[in-house]
Amino acid sequence: LGADLARYTDHTITSHDALTADLEASAKRGWCVENQEVALGRFCIAAPIRNASGRIVAALSISGRVTQLRDRDTASLAEDLIEVADRISVGLGMISAVAH
Repeated sequence: LGADLARYTDHTITSHDALTADLEASAKRGWCVENQEVALGRFCIAAPIRNASGRIVAALSISGRVTQLRDRDTASLAEDLIEVADRISVGLGMISAVAH
């Protein structure tokens, strides 16, 4: 990624340590969140899609305006998103659960 991480908004993660911590938290919970880091007013959550060996090969996301999503239960949205991503993963041959 280089020494400097570009800033797009005041919410953008620009520290390698903060990015590493955010990625570790995302891996632990099983989904990622992007809250106005690239564009003001936009919110996004994403879940991994895995192939038959369990390797992440793609992602599925939901994004929208913060004003429309801020009152939603993010954990519930993520749960639904993971369910759909898991169905796609099964279609790609994944047959066992992956520990988070």
